[in-house]
Amino acid sequence: MMSENADATDIMIATNVSAFRRKRKVQSKDLADYVGISANTMCRYENAQTRIPPSVLLRIADALSVPVAAFFRRDGEELDSALSVNGSEALVLAFSRCPLEVRNALLRTAQLWAGKTVISAGR
Repeated sequence: MMSENADATDIMIATNVSAFRRKRKVQSKDLADYVGISANTMCRYENAQTRIPPSVLLRIADALSVPVAAFFRRDGEELDSALSVNGSEALVLAFSRCPLEVRNALLRTAQLWAGKTVISAGR
């Protein structure tokens, strides 16, 4: 049962934490032990009964080897799959160090090659 105070973001984060944990075949109790919380608290987090504190969310991301941002995405599974491709992390790091105009050009090129709609890299 979800908390009456849980908003859409709380529910999305809780759902993604649970999905990534299951995908990695990690038991809830084992993740709770690694993160330093009780199994009961982990259950409340995954069911959006209790909001996950940022410090705990960082430890969960570390334990599951996912970027913390993956918990804030509706397409977390697709992002997780993309980041598991060999060389993707190095590419993301290099991309983040490029000037905005270069990032936009690289993004347009990659999206055209992938057959995706062209969007801007932002800031």
